[in-house]
Amino acid sequence: RVPPKNDESITFAPREGRRIYLCAILRALPVAIAPQLLYLISFGELVLHFEPLLLETECSMPRNQQASENWTAVIRCDALRNYSGDARTSAGSLMLADFALCVIVSSVGFVFKTNPLKSDRPWEQNHAWAWGTIVSIILIPCYLSATLAGGVLSALPWYYYILALLAPLICLAIGELVKQKDLWHENRAVMMRRLQFETRLGMWSPKEN
Repeated sequence: RVPPKNDESITFAPREGRRIYLCAILRALPVAIAPQLLYLISFGELVLHFEPLLLETECSMPRNQQASENWTAVIRCDALRNYSGDARTSAGSLMLADFALCVIVSSVGFVFKTNPLKSDRPWEQNHAWAWGTIVSIILIPCYLSATLAGGVLSALPWYYYILALLAPLICLAIGELVKQKDLWHENRAVMMRRLQFETRLGMWSPKEN
């Protein structure tokens, strides 16, 4: 049945509201998960670098064994739950910087709801967003230089930097995949609305005698 014209009680098509929320969650989850994983890696490695005595006394991890351990063994130590030294502070700063970078890169796909990047480039049409992105990226290293303890960057493993660079790109790629699926539903909804309009127009058009 075609809904009445200008019926304000009908906001979404059947299951359309659920689809919108699901797409938003799928695009936001990678941005939230990636910095958490990077935090665990950086925290474990920094504790190994800055707190060998603490690991030896509280986590039963002898110094000769620490050289062969990695971050996975450190984060399982319950004694570090209340730890608040340089390793945790620096790991938190790195996580915040990683989160900001993921949000900035992912925002490229949020400028247009359904248009893919290959068809509409936001840096060419939205100059306010482009300048805001440039300023935000410049502020990230400024923030890290003011908050990180000495020797943090050299204590992190090589794969941390690879993951930190790939995480924003992965978040953007997942967002674009979700956008393609959302675009298919949006085109289908447009076709349905056009069909409903033409059906209504035909019902009230003059009839030949």
